[in-house]
Amino acid sequence: MFEKLASGIEKIRHLNRIRSVSWGRLLRLMPQVWLDYIRGRGISHSLVNVTLEVTYRCNAQCSFCFADKSLPSPGRQELSAEEIGAVAASVSPQGAGFFLTGGEPFVRSDMPEIIKSIKHYRLKVGINTNMSLLTQEIALALRDLNLDYLIASLHGPREIHDRLTGAAMYDAIIENIALLRRISPQTRVLVNCVILPENVERLSEVVVEIARAGAHALTLQHETFITREEVDAYHEVWRDLFGEGLSPPLNVPMRGSGRCDPAAVIASIHEAKHAGRAAGMPVFVKPDLSEAGFVAWYEGRFHPYGRCSYLYTDARITPYGDVVACQSLPLVLGNVRHQPLPEIFNNEAAAHFRRCIRFRGGSIPGCARCCKLYRSF
Repeated sequence: MFEKLASGIEKIRHLNRIRSVSWGRLLRLMPQVWLDYIRGRGISHSLVNVTLEVTYRCNAQCSFCFADKSLPSPGRQELSAEEIGAVAASVSPQGAGFFLTGGEPFVRSDMPEIIKSIKHYRLKVGINTNMSLLTQEIALALRDLNLDYLIASLHGPREIHDRLTGAAMYDAIIENIALLRRISPQTRVLVNCVILPENVERLSEVVVEIARAGAHALTLQHETFITREEVDAYHEVWRDLFGEGLSPPLNVPMRGSGRCDPAAVIASIHEAKHAGRAAGMPVFVKPDLSEAGFVAWYEGRFHPYGRCSYLYTDARITPYGDVVACQSLPLVLGNVRHQPLPEIFNNEAAAHFRRCIRFRGGSIPGCARCCKLYRSF
């Protein structure tokens, strides 16, 4: 009970820091999410956020990234700013916010136009970026467009980060965090750091550097992976729920266990939180587990927990307009070029998917270590 309470408090603190959704709207929607789940019809009246992968192109080659499982499709065109604006118009009555990710969003030269097309409908907009391509001109545009929040990726001190990303980006990232904070002070700037064997003993150094640059908070995220046993169990469950049709590939790396020593992770997180308190900057862990939970995660014995709220609150769109059921299970439900997003979000395929996942208790083996379970209920 105490662990669940502590986890709930951590989620509230994280949401308050990022401010991706207003408290008033969240409090109104939380009972509706519960009601939709309990009814069991698979219909959601609670679209909170649209995650839009604006491109799969990227100027980095992160050794741990699983976006390479979503490689560009030859002959398919990325959604234009105008088409993205049409998606925003379709969800504006619900007030859904947008989270723009990739790939690297700023590889697209029309990112200001994309943000403008969404902001036209007074919706919240956040961006996930490696921050290396930000310029003063872009920062000024983000200020004028009133960008709500930005999540920058930084995965260790200079030599570690640049080796992991395959590019000399560290200095530009630190400089650009400071630049955006100076030019656009209303934009919340958070940093995400994936915990890896290369950086696990130096997480506190990341805290110090980004605090100096003016970031609002740091999130330490456990590396995502899935074991062969979990893959086999996933396919078995999928066949049981959905029949013999082809199940979507899991959009996560497969290994036998984690690459970090759980004891090293626990110790380093403790040091990072201590450094955060000294610097006056919150440090969050996603997910923040018990000691036994850390061990299970990295030893490959971690089981999905909780009921996934992501299926009821979020829609995910690929660069080509495909709406997928979730991040880890990219089952295509429809395409926004052919049908409005609100209709796809509650079409029979989406409702059937939610009903089946609910039948299994709210998650299935393929959900193991999914970062969205951080928001489970």
